[in-house]
Amino acid sequence: MTEEILTTEQRVALLSPKELRTLGLLALGWTDAEIGRTLSIGVDTVKSRQRSIRAKIAAHSRVAMALFYVDHVLPNDLQPHYTHPGQKLAEWRASAEQHRATLRQAKKLTPLNVAVVNVLLVPGNAEKSSEQLGKLITSVGSPRTLIGDTYKSRLSLLGRRLPGYGGRVRLAVIARLAPLSVADE
Repeated sequence: MTEEILTTEQRVALLSPKELRTLGLLALGWTDAEIGRTLSIGVDTVKSRQRSIRAKIAAHSRVAMALFYVDHVLPNDLQPHYTHPGQKLAEWRASAEQHRATLRQAKKLTPLNVAVVNVLLVPGNAEKSSEQLGKLITSVGSPRTLIGDTYKSRLSLLGRRLPGYGGRVRLAVIARLAPLSVADE
């Protein structure tokens, strides 16, 4: 069976309102349990929706799904309490800018830390393991090779500086909305 080539707009249109809500919470970096509690559904239902979303948008990781939401759903998301498309995006971007400022104030935007997060934003990298991403960091000029555990520890170090859950997904979304650079330091 051949996979049908769909445009981004067609992929977004395939998502149900429940899947869009699930995807939005995932893009906030929430765990499956947090999403389930918020939506009053079980974790198995959350995981089932994520499998359906992955298939519909051709994403294979939580980071890829979150970046799809930020790039293709968020700019046009119009929920009842928003008056115009783009309003939710503006709020998310303002929050991301505050988180970037928090990292800057904590002196955590070093060249290596910025590379650790920004490598997630390169198309195709969201699907890669920590081990693979650590090797990519070496190829962008890091003075040392990062093994998977070191890559994860760098993400964890950054995430702990943010209020709430600050995992890989959340850091990628923050970097997409408020680009990180060493010049911020």
